[in-house]
Amino acid sequence: MNHPMRIVIAVMLAGLLAASRAFGQFTPSSPIYELRSSSLDQSEDVTIEAWLKIDSACPAGARVIDKWGPGSDVGYRLEVAKDGSLQWLTTAPAECGTGKPLPNDRAAHVIAVFSPRATRAEIYVDGKLAASVPAANRRFDLPLTSTPLRIGADQDGGNRFIGSIDRVAIYKRALSSDEIAAREKPADVAAGLIGDWQFTAGGVHASADAPELRVAPQITPASALPEGKLTMWYRRPAREWVEALPVGGSARWSSAVSIRNGCS
Repeated sequence: MNHPMRIVIAVMLAGLLAASRAFGQFTPSSPIYELRSSSLDQSEDVTIEAWLKIDSACPAGARVIDKWGPGSDVGYRLEVAKDGSLQWLTTAPAECGTGKPLPNDRAAHVIAVFSPRATRAEIYVDGKLAASVPAANRRFDLPLTSTPLRIGADQDGGNRFIGSIDRVAIYKRALSSDEIAAREKPADVAAGLIGDWQFTAGGVHASADAPELRVAPQITPASALPEGKLTMWYRRPAREWVEALPVGGSARWSSAVSIRNGCS
């Protein structure tokens, strides 16, 4: 005998549970999350895993993940392309882009892999290879940088991601294609995990032993420029020593800054 009432109640409960765990919404005014991890800084290989949905208003160049060394060609970032697809920019000599928009009716499971010695730069969508760069005879440049990893923006707080992110996981190794296919319905934690964070309407929740995701400091223009004929000023504080050298004519010298939210 069928029990339609039980079926209706089950569907309603499932809907309520899904609504109670809404994805984290990222907007131009959302907090920017930042990860500082010496383990990740020293790792040649990396795998980025995310469940995300890109909003139609999300601009080209918006960062999902950014760990690109300032003033250098070292690092990596996962960004949105102009057609709503994804680009995985690394030290590989070629760009790695899916060339196809992600689904707009649900969150997509995205994994980006980089291994310079194995000459792998790949994007997987829902467990399937969506983009890669050609294999090379010599390794790519190593992406080692102490620049923090940011979620939802670049290192200057620009190129903001607009959409929703459910989870982000970061590994200090390159997952294999078989491991990635199994991640569609993960039952176990893959080896090399640095951290796994879930984003909800109430904030971010870390897995056990995951490093803390901190809210990055906001930098705003100062109300007045500093006085003095020999005074130099920067658009933002230097993150690495090479940025503080008094050489060149970079635009980063073009305005003074004031700092809030605990940055000194």
